[in-house]
Amino acid sequence: MLESYVHRDHRRPCRRRLPVDSSTTTIAVEPSALTLRNVSTRRSAEFCSRWTSCTSRAASARPCPWRFAATEAVITAPDAPVQGLVGSPDWIAFGRNGGGDRFAVDLTPGPRGRTGQIIMLNHEDNIGAELLYDSLTDLVVHKRRKRRRVRREPEPPVVARVNRVALKSIQAAAHRGLEILSIGVWDGEPLTLAPVTGLPHLRTLTAFPGTLADPLEIAGTGLEFLELGPEEWRVLLDAGAVPHSLSAAAIEVHGNRHPLPIVAIANELLALWDRPPITQNTLEGHLRQ
Repeated sequence: MLESYVHRDHRRPCRRRLPVDSSTTTIAVEPSALTLRNVSTRRSAEFCSRWTSCTSRAASARPCPWRFAATEAVITAPDAPVQGLVGSPDWIAFGRNGGGDRFAVDLTPGPRGRTGQIIMLNHEDNIGAELLYDSLTDLVVHKRRKRRRVRREPEPPVVARVNRVALKSIQAAAHRGLEILSIGVWDGEPLTLAPVTGLPHLRTLTAFPGTLADPLEIAGTGLEFLELGPEEWRVLLDAGAVPHSLSAAAIEVHGNRHPLPIVAIANELLALWDRPPITQNTLEGHLRQ
């Protein structure tokens, strides 16, 4: 799988270095650096290296690649003990568990939480935290750990996934509060985006290559992040219909395809925002056995 990311906003989170694996190649296009490297698709390994080594400061941010951050929503349920935030200056980190997770004192609890409660920021999560103890006293003296609570999705969900094992139509996903629409592997006829065009809060669309009936329907959206296959991007570029509201974009390719045509599409996207193109270096020489 070949994936190309196009970023045009310096204020957005940047990609992070991943372990090397021969199964995936990513072309990352960022304001300050252009790289081509092999990466692993294992999500659990991706976040480990980004946590700060200092544990005595506020957990105010969690840097995250666009592909993951753009597909999650910041929501706090009415019965949540911990706010569903990316980070907070009032989450005061004070220790680790040895596996990359951080413990923090929570001074801005959720609707059902308590000020001073102890939470854990999981290194594999981008949003929210798990409530461990009601207070530092419970942690140190009583050691009465809270029961794990399952994060409850709001109704209707602001993040919708349409694929062969989830929702079966775009219409089923469409509602005024929808923020993120992800179209995955699909066995039926290509899908129309007509039910979601014009939705006021829709900011992210990811579509598996070949799943859209008419990519030009995207022109009627105000998206912030868009991930499509190269053929869908070609349709938008040729028609001059790439949404000007985009802050980042991704080109997802499956199968063994030469990277240079994908780089060409990425460069066309970068040019729309006057960003520097991906540089190409040619190496010539003789290989010896």
